[in-house]
Amino acid sequence: MAPAGPPGAALRSSVAYDTTHSREPGPAVDLLAKANDHRRKKQYRRALNAYLEVIELHPGSRQAEAARVAAAALRLEHLSDANGAAEHYRAAASGQGQLGEEAAYGLAEAHRAAGRHDAERQQLHRFLDQYPTSPLAATARLRLRELERHEK
Repeated sequence: MAPAGPPGAALRSSVAYDTTHSREPGPAVDLLAKANDHRRKKQYRRALNAYLEVIELHPGSRQAEAARVAAAALRLEHLSDANGAAEHYRAAASGQGQLGEEAAYGLAEAHRAAGRHDAERQQLHRFLDQYPTSPLAATARLRLRELERHEK
C-alpha cells in the first residue's frame, strides 16, 4: 500500500489562487496577485507578508480566505512552520467559505508535520465527517490506516 505522502503533498497543486478572473477588483485582488507573484518567484517571506496584509486589510473578503489557505500552505511547505500553518488553516476551516474543505485537510497535515498525531487523527475524522466525498477523502482514510498501524 502506498504511503499518504509527506505533509502538504496533497494540497500542493491547489494553493496558488487565480486572481485574474475575480469579480472583486481592487486592493484585495491586487495584494493577492502580488503575493502569488512573490510565491511564483520563490520569494516565500515576501509572499507570506503580502498574504498577511490581505488578511489584515480585507478580513471578510474571499481574497482573505484564499490568503489564509495560501499562507498556511506556504508556512507548512516552505517555511517549516507547522504551528503557524495550523493557525491559518484553523481560521479558514472555521469559516463558511469555499476553501473550508482544503483548510480542514490542511489542518490535519499541519498537525502531522508538528508530530501531533492524536490531533491529526481527530482532524482527519472531522474532515471525513464533513467531506466524505472529497477528492482528498481516500488520502485521509489511507493516512488514518497508517496511524492505526503505528499505534499497534
